[in-house]
Amino acid sequence: MIETLLLQYLNMEHADLSEIASLLFQIIHKLTADYRMDRDSLKIYLKEHMSEKIDRILNYINHYYYEPLSLTDVAVHFQVSETYLSRYFKKKTGQNFINYLNEVRIENAALELRGTDASITNIAMDSGFSTPSVLNRYFKKKYGITPSEYRKQIEESVKNDAMKIEKVEEVRKSLYDRIEKRIQDSAVKEVTINVRRGYIPWMNPNKIIDIGEASVVCEAAIQEHILFLREVLSIRYIRIWNLFSEKFMISTDFSGRNFNFESLDRILTFLYRIRFRFSWILENATE
Repeated sequence: MIETLLLQYLNMEHADLSEIASLLFQIIHKLTADYRMDRDSLKIYLKEHMSEKIDRILNYINHYYYEPLSLTDVAVHFQVSETYLSRYFKKKTGQNFINYLNEVRIENAALELRGTDASITNIAMDSGFSTPSVLNRYFKKKYGITPSEYRKQIEESVKNDAMKIEKVEEVRKSLYDRIEKRIQDSAVKEVTINVRRGYIPWMNPNKIIDIGEASVVCEAAIQEHILFLREVLSIRYIRIWNLFSEKFMISTDFSGRNFNFESLDRILTFLYRIRFRFSWILENATE
């Protein structure tokens, strides 16, 4: 879902803001449903993990890595001896203090190289390295290239990605234009749906595809597949069923408490927006 959201964001000029909002709500729903931690669990987590001294030490390093930080400084701050801190740090992290500090500094330098046009000298200073040559030495040890070469690779990668996106947009626009013209040129034919007899006499069975339960159309990945099938295979009709799925929380209880048409509305809006002809089969439904 995040990858799909990113694609929508990169194509912001052509994106549907309602679809972006829908993706965000789906992500929030997924996080809330699967990863939400209640207060009691959170208290236990904080007690077991955040109370450890190593967490406070790492947090301190991550906040002050840009300063001329030393093992002595950290030992004084936490009121322990250098010897004890050195052994404790090695035991908890698997590496010594200076290596960890340089890892943090290098990661920050790489982030600035990717996201800013600051000079190598300024990036070295901002990341806590005494000189650009020190940054070069540690950076090359980790990435195998110098910071300048790293930035050049990033710039070339961005340029290539931009060219790819431009080509994709060109092809996409061409496809959309052809599909739009074909729709406008063709007369719209009525489709009769007889739910009592349980079948649909479609005019052209080669343009139909069964999607499945209506609830799956809420998923961004399924929507992308539907758009892909329409563009590549010229699918014009989709067939969905089970509109009364429990996933939609639709109820025959008229108390007003259990009705929720938001998901169903989102499906129908999506199908209407992309100009799909669709039908649904009513199963086990009352008059």
